[in-house]
Amino acid sequence: MTMAELRRFQFAAGDLDLLRWSYELRFATIDHFTALSKRHRPALARRIVRLIERGYLTRFVFPGQKHIYAIGKAAIPILVEQGIAPAELLTARLRTTELKELFIKHEQMIADVHTTLLLASTESTVKLIAWCIFRASIEHFSAIKVSHLDA
Repeated sequence: MTMAELRRFQFAAGDLDLLRWSYELRFATIDHFTALSKRHRPALARRIVRLIERGYLTRFVFPGQKHIYAIGKAAIPILVEQGIAPAELLTARLRTTELKELFIKHEQMIADVHTTLLLASTESTVKLIAWCIFRASIEHFSAIKVSHLDA
């Protein structure tokens, strides 16, 4: 990639949404991004490639499956600056590249449920206000907190 191509890239507001969803879902596919952003798939795919080239997103490719995306190192300062991620993430080591395919598939199932809840709460009186994942020694728990707007 030439210097002129690097200079032409400009971080946009829609890019922040993609990074936020990548952080919140942990592992996202283009289907998640398309559903949440309501953008055209081809345009979104081109933008994702640019974000990968600049280190904002990381891509996992498994044979016969959709690409899976996670936050890259370049995204961390932006997420912290915007108040989306905690400041501790700046010093944390990203371990997404060390994970096994089976674990990522499991996380994809969780991301599917999370995305469904986000979409269901967009035009509803019930809003998803917190999504927390608690890790115990062996078990993996998820807690969901919702708020009723009419209450």
